[in-house]
Amino acid sequence: MNFKLTGRNVEIEEADREYCLKRLGKMEKIVSQILDVEVVVSKERFTAIADITLKSKIALFNAKEKGKDVKSALNALFDLLELQAKREKEKLTTKKKKKEESPVVQEESLREEPTLEVSDSFSTKPITLKEALGFLKESSETVYAFKNIDNGYFTVLYKKGKKQTAIIEMKG
Repeated sequence: MNFKLTGRNVEIEEADREYCLKRLGKMEKIVSQILDVEVVVSKERFTAIADITLKSKIALFNAKEKGKDVKSALNALFDLLELQAKREKEKLTTKKKKKEESPVVQEESLREEPTLEVSDSFSTKPITLKEALGFLKESSETVYAFKNIDNGYFTVLYKKGKKQTAIIEMKG
């Protein structure tokens, strides 16, 4: 692991360097294989600002925090960084679980009972095919059933895509 601690407008003490290394040791337990770490601490008036860039094999993490002094800024910075790392690790584990479970989920969805949807999109009185097409186009339904006045058949119209309509006619 390459570690670099830089101070801008502030002297970096050995205790701060040791604190950073200690917290990075805890981070290695969460994020395996840390490659590069760069911490920049700066002082502006009455606040200390800590900024970190951590590169690992999993991801690249960036965080920036303010505090009253250098120690409090570093503490808040590493707390935020741990939170980011835990979230990223959780994302990776859930992706692995989903990947492993996906074929099983597909098989289960094939075995599920189809849902039955009741629609009131039908005509009780006989109408022409042209009128039925008009009703289907006006409504948001995808299916329209009616008794065709021209041939006496029970007829079902349904939308096939955006511009196509299909017809099913049943005798009797």
